[in-house]
Amino acid sequence: MIGNALWVACALTLLVVTGSVVAQSSETSSFDSDGTYRPRTHASTLLPNAYWVHKDLLSGGMPHGPDAFEELRRLGIKTIISVDGIKPDVDSAEHHGMRYVHLPHGYDGISKQRLMEITKAIRDLEKPVYLHCHHGKHRGPTAAAAACVSAGWLAPHTAPIILKTAGTNPAFKGLVATATNAAPMTPETLDKLQVNFVPIAEVPPIIETMVAIDDVFDRLKKSQRDGWKKEDQANGLLLNEHFMELSRTESHGVHGARQPEFQELLRQGLEATSLLERQLTAVENSAANDALLLQKINDTMKQVSQNCTQCHAQFRDNSNGQ
Repeated sequence: MIGNALWVACALTLLVVTGSVVAQSSETSSFDSDGTYRPRTHASTLLPNAYWVHKDLLSGGMPHGPDAFEELRRLGIKTIISVDGIKPDVDSAEHHGMRYVHLPHGYDGISKQRLMEITKAIRDLEKPVYLHCHHGKHRGPTAAAAACVSAGWLAPHTAPIILKTAGTNPAFKGLVATATNAAPMTPETLDKLQVNFVPIAEVPPIIETMVAIDDVFDRLKKSQRDGWKKEDQANGLLLNEHFMELSRTESHGVHGARQPEFQELLRQGLEATSLLERQLTAVENSAANDALLLQKINDTMKQVSQNCTQCHAQFRDNSNGQ
């Protein structure tokens, strides 16, 4: 009895200190005693919205900074797959002994070709894998769910569970359809697929600009929560510049870009971000917080957010262009 207890204690210690064992043990913990599948959360302040969806696959948000990559290393992660448009931090991954693979896709769903590539990546590349998008809520969980089903790692009915657990917005109908319609691929299909897995993929300029807009607006939303500062004027100016860049580019490479509705939404967005930049400049020049000015800024932030949401719903999230 004592020998058994000692063995169990040693095994539990090994689970705690050995990242690869933690990863390998996660599959059994993803299923309840009654056989119900549930992705298991990985509590972390460095890896946003992280869930083990399979013993070999952790899904989450973009890792930022050396501490995040160190946490991935401790977990035993060997390959990081980004489905986000932003340029991956390849140097940090390599410094921590991990490989980065860039397979970006949009919010309107994952094309058959790209899903095959992601599936082949999780099947063939060194494991465990960390698969991420920007926030870990929408594109990443969809890719993780669909690829796990396509690789035969999980049953098709588990894919919607992963999306629900991660908090994927059901308004992203293309993403929901990708996960819901995922089906196992034959090994022969994946064997024949030739893929050059690269650390940084080329993305259209429109994607790069949208990623930049998302990043700047996230910083502004944080300031909105924490309290506006004088230096926020620089972010307001940068946001307006990104919208100006969109307006200067006629060939956006986005579904419906030449339609009058898109051009009108872009005009409204440019107008709103220009107003926001002027308001934040007023904060910079103000000696004390002006309650009326702060309310106007909050109203303009809401206007910018609604403009983005409306444009995404019409021209990004449900596009058939991919």
